Amino acid sequence: MKTAKFFFLGTFLCFTMYGLLGLYFLPLAAFQGDLTRMAMLPERLLGWQRVQPAIDQQLLQQSPIAEADVFVIVDSFSDGRVWQSVLTAKQLKVHTLLWGDLPFVCEDAAIWLRAQGFKGRYFVIETNERNLLHRLNDSLACKNVLRKEKIGNADARSAPIERFDIDHGDYSSKLSVGLRTAFNTFLFHSWEQSDIADKVQLQPEVFLKRIKNGCSLFSHRKCDSSLFYLPDSEQDVDPGALQKIEAINARLGDLLPIWVIIPNKATTYLYQEKYFWNTLEQIARAPNLLAMNLNAIEHGEVDLYPGNNTHYSTRGYLLMGEAILKEIRKDGLNAR
Repeated sequence: MKTAKFFFLGTFLCFTMYGLLGLYFLPLAAFQGDLTRMAMLPERLLGWQRVQPAIDQQLLQQSPIAEADVFVIVDSFSDGRVWQSVLTAKQLKVHTLLWGDLPFVCEDAAIWLRAQGFKGRYFVIETNERNLLHRLNDSLACKNVLRKEKIGNADARSAPIERFDIDHGDYSSKLSVGLRTAFNTFLFHSWEQSDIADKVQLQPEVFLKRIKNGCSLFSHRKCDSSLFYLPDSEQDVDPGALQKIEAINARLGDLLPIWVIIPNKATTYLYQEKYFWNTLEQIARAPNLLAMNLNAIEHGEVDLYPGNNTHYSTRGYLLMGEAILKEIRKDGLNAR
């Protein structure tokens, strides 16, 4: 009987201690960036602090496809319509769809777009570097667009935040996430004080890397290191992608495709010797975003990609929008 009581009391104390510790550390798990969320590291270490430009929310509004000058198919980099605001500020009308809504650039994509009422000329095809090949392969294998219904206006988008409190915590996550974040914070500080390795993997898909002159590149507190997405390849993009892009261009009829391939964050900061973008801009209408990124860094751009995120900052998106607008202006469209 005493054994059962001691077991019950011990179990109760263990769960109580677990709950108290989890509750104590839970505010650490208020993640703002996708990389801090995946790595379970607190924003007080890796959250950006440089104030970002304000965007007028009216510039994020979607135009009906029948009125659009520019049709855009995008991934998560462009779903917030921040770079599109550069175009709408110049009185261009833009209609944006996610790859999930229009899965592929199929053989009948141009016919399908005209059937939806699109009268414009510009078809912006945006994807990040890591997903380029499979989107090209899936598109080339696709004969017919399966989505036949008319496209309506998508929901409005909120303007991106200009700042956030890196020390603000909340209690919305699980207790286990708070404990894991506290443990990872301990690992971070241990690694930071060690000279054994210049990078460490904290989670299956995220690694932390020391960055030379990092505090000139990032605004977070521990700016001499940054988080990166592990699947981002050190290898250059397969040159076969260029022929696939040309094949897709050939099926788009009177549409003018503009290819927007966003370099991985790791490409921009760690693997800068890739040559794919230089060749791409020679064979297709495509802004050289890697050259844009490297030029911005050379001229002191801070938080082009924030330390806590795989995506551009607002400033990075605006630079991207200017690069896309420049490609459109090459064709003489009156964008004032």
